Amino acid sequence: MSSEVFPSSAALRQILPLAEKREALLKKVEALDRQIAGLRVNAPAAAAVPKAQPVRQAAGRRKPVEAAPAGEKKDTSAKILGLLKAAGSKGASIKEIAARLGMKVQNVHVWFSFKGRRLAALQKIGPAQWALKA
Repeated sequence: MSSEVFPSSAALRQILPLAEKREALLKKVEALDRQIAGLRVNAPAAAAVPKAQPVRQAAGRRKPVEAAPAGEKKDTSAKILGLLKAAGSKGASIKEIAARLGMKVQNVHVWFSFKGRRLAALQKIGPAQWALKA
């Protein structure tokens, strides 16, 4: 057997007092735990430690959201570009676009992140502010 698997006798002499010390500390911790448990039993209800609140579950299953037909997805690009054309050089914020189109702000952000950045006709003019290039 190799000496790498088992500690040397010098190492064992160092480990033994540490293990004994650990055992003594564990006994002290157990005694403290018993004292704390005894205080909880004898303590008035107002001083009791509050229990953690359980995680709230959703009221019910949500209905699955149906994907928009392919025609409507293409229509989103046309709607956003039309809105930016109407806004002129001032452009429009993502929140304004979402509000006018009745879309979620997050979905409009995603559209600009994936499709909008690829369109050469668009330029970002500020934080969450887009316009058509002149």
